[in-house]
Order: sequence, then structure tokens, then C-alpha cells
Amino acid sequence: MVKVGMAAAGAAGTMTTAYLGYVLTNKLPKAIKESTIGEEWSEFLLVNGTEEQWSLRKTKLSQGRDEALIPELRKLKASSEGLKGWCSEAAKKTYSDAGSLYLSNVRSYCTFFVRDKFEGKYIESSGSWEEANKRLTNLDSDEGLSSEMKGIRDELKKATQPPKTSEDLKNWCTSSYDKPYLGEYDSTFKDVKVYCARVEGTSG
Repeated sequence: MVKVGMAAAGAAGTMTTAYLGYVLTNKLPKAIKESTIGEEWSEFLLVNGTEEQWSLRKTKLSQGRDEALIPELRKLKASSEGLKGWCSEAAKKTYSDAGSLYLSNVRSYCTFFVRDKFEGKYIESSGSWEEANKRLTNLDSDEGLSSEMKGIRDELKKATQPPKTSEDLKNWCTSSYDKPYLGEYDSTFKDVKVYCARVEGTSG
């Protein structure tokens, strides 16, 4: 199934939301009208999920601004099961009938997060980041580095040595774990996979 609109839906909910860089292919209007959200975004929707996964989404929802939520979701800020049920029904909704805010809400609270694709192989906030910092600062070439990682590397190099005390990488990684998963070629996903992964022999 060809994916449509995930990145666009994220920008639609809040005008200041940065485009996350994964351009999804548009389908013909006729095909879109016949498709449900679940069919269009089948690769990204959290259909079942664990109790922990839905609890994380409930926490994220509880922190959401009311003006960025459709009325139904405003009432579900304290209910993991309620959110899970809403997402299940949202998946059945015809894609073309869904407004931009509705799609943005589905994208934010009903899809896989980046962390879901790493099965605990990323560094936790409380883990050791020293070796991960070194892994990035030891790169002398800019080849293949995203603008995000270039900026973080430069900040790390400015930090007092030893040890490096900047938390730029830690802060970027931990804030990226709960962003919607937009596919393996999304720049955020690729950076997390390389620079936020546990370094062998260190604690996570």
C-alpha cells in the first residue's frame, strides 16, 4: 500500500510544526476517496500495541494543547483505553473525509513512535551518553551528516573536555524517541538509529 500524507498531517495540526523530511507518495484522488486512514497509513498505525505503548501515547495526549486537538480527544486525556478505542475507529474513517486536524491527531497519537522500531536498543535518558558523544565528535567529515547532527557535533566539541558536558545529543535523542515513525528513510529515524543507539559495552 502506498503511503500518503503522514508528513503533511503533522504540519497541518500546528503551523509551526517542522516538516520531518519524509515525503510520502500521493495517490490518485479516486483511490484516496475509496481508502480508509488505516489502509493509507497501514505501515504506521499502532493497531494493537502493548499497555506501555498506549500509556506513552496517553501521556503525550495529556500534554497536548486543547486547540490542537479535536473535541473527542480532549475528553480522552486520562484514558489509555479510550484513546486506543478512538484510534481503532479512526483507522476505519475514509481518508478523504478526514480534516487536517483530525489527520494530525491520528498521526500524533495513533501511530508508531520512533522508539517502537528499536526494541530498547537506544540510550535511555538516564543512561551513559559519554561514548555516544565521542562517537559523534570523532567524525571529522561532514559527509552523510544531517544538519541536525552537524550542529550537535559542533556544540559537543565546544564543551569542556574531559569530560564532554554538553547534553545536546541526549536532549535531541530523547525528544525524538516519541516522534511519529515516518519510515526507515526519514532523516530523524536514520539519525536516531545511528547516533542514539547504545554503544557496545556501555549501560543504556
